[in-house]
Amino acid sequence: MDQYDHLSEALSIRYDSDKIRILIMDSVSDRRLGIKLMPELRYLKIFFFESSISRLQNLEFLRVEIVNCKIPPYILNMPKLRHLHVGNSFFPAAFSEKCDTSQINSLQTLRHIDSSDSKDEEILRCSPNLRTLKCRCKFSGKCFPNLNFLSQLESLTVVGSRISSYSSMANLPGNIRISSYSSMANLPGNIKKLTLSRIGMRWEDMSIIGTLPNLAILKLECRAFEGENWVTNDDEFQKLKFLKLREIQGLKQWNSSYEHFPVLERLVLEFCKDLEMIPFEFSNILTLQKIEIYRCHKNVEKSALEICEEQRDCGNQELVVTIDSLRLLRKNWRT
Repeated sequence: MDQYDHLSEALSIRYDSDKIRILIMDSVSDRRLGIKLMPELRYLKIFFFESSISRLQNLEFLRVEIVNCKIPPYILNMPKLRHLHVGNSFFPAAFSEKCDTSQINSLQTLRHIDSSDSKDEEILRCSPNLRTLKCRCKFSGKCFPNLNFLSQLESLTVVGSRISSYSSMANLPGNIRISSYSSMANLPGNIKKLTLSRIGMRWEDMSIIGTLPNLAILKLECRAFEGENWVTNDDEFQKLKFLKLREIQGLKQWNSSYEHFPVLERLVLEFCKDLEMIPFEFSNILTLQKIEIYRCHKNVEKSALEICEEQRDCGNQELVVTIDSLRLLRKNWRT
């Protein structure tokens, strides 16, 4: 009997393992603490996949800390598993080649999955109840997963491969190929939160995102879009409340009307060093509550303060502007 068997036996003696519902293993040495003895377990945080997990038929939430791993087939066959978190954004997990592509699973949340080919898309099709999906996609000659069948999807994060540049959205295969694109029919219309990074779309294609009917939160990070000019159009971003641009290099001109962001509440700009200013029309967005500027051009900071001053004249006394730059300590301005 090794040390893990002793620990397992001690655990079953000290606790009534039949009634344990939450188990968090905080160290690698805990990995075999008798989880097979816990039939009522609902929440499990563990460092490694192991076959005994398959015996937890009532498990609903599984978090596995290991990175760059493969999700074993038995995980997707667990009848009550709703939420699966594996690895992290930098080191996502991949589906095992043996995963079943015909059996429907119960997943509602799937975080940090590496999707690189049509087999991965087939597995995602077995998760029709997904509401949250975080994935890394390799666009270099491989297929982006088709997501239009995920009608329940509300939160989507897509991180592209580490290719520095894409000439246009037409380079993106599969679900979001743009060359013949005329509507958002290829992305689930129910999406409320969208995060894009390292995809390199053109700003001309932003209208595809802007017309999502339920979009409330949009985060564009690190080469999500490329080009010098962003011009928004009528009927875009009509429900958007939160907008964040982070490390969007090359963007200089941003032309928008307040009618394009009628209910915007919070604007965050981080490390957008080429951007020249925030559209002054934002001073007419009376729902605006906070503007945050981190390490951007001094003219962006100036335009934020001008918007703040104009908002005061329009009756909005709640707007707060936060500026954090290399030239000064963080300061807050309130109208």
